[in-house]
Amino acid sequence: MVVADASVLIVLAKARLLGLLHITYGSALMGPVVYFETVKEGRRIGAHEVQRIESAVTEGWLVRVHTTSQEQRFAARLEQQSQLGPGECEAISLAKHRGQTLIVDDKGARMTAEGLGLDYTGTVGIVLEAFRNGLLSRDEAEEAVARVSRHMWLSPAVITTVLRMLKGDVQ
Repeated sequence: MVVADASVLIVLAKARLLGLLHITYGSALMGPVVYFETVKEGRRIGAHEVQRIESAVTEGWLVRVHTTSQEQRFAARLEQQSQLGPGECEAISLAKHRGQTLIVDDKGARMTAEGLGLDYTGTVGIVLEAFRNGLLSRDEAEEAVARVSRHMWLSPAVITTVLRMLKGDVQ
């Protein structure tokens, strides 16, 4: 089980790779703010990928959770003390208080997670984990990275490193 931030869910849904989160980690938690950002706002702007996220919730592996008052206070404090958005703060708080790995792409959120001693990865990290676990072939993983890169910016250095990792040239 992991905690997912909105941007990860949106990119995976757009790339038609949301199921990769499920097969790699089993289930993922999302708090009310992340649900609002992905589903409610997605519906408002007519984003087609919302249906994929809603299906994952209906299937039960993308789990909407209510935040505790402690988690809400921690998220509010994070939001006041950082440049992070409410969804990122909520996801960090959930991961911290529930002892789960955080899936987030925002650099500031990753730095905050690291400072808090949290395990974290990002969208491309999900692809790498699926490959390492034998859930994707090298060709499938390369195609997944290409699909992700159509929906979020990945630097050439990141793409090169990931492709080398898939070939076993880098750990």
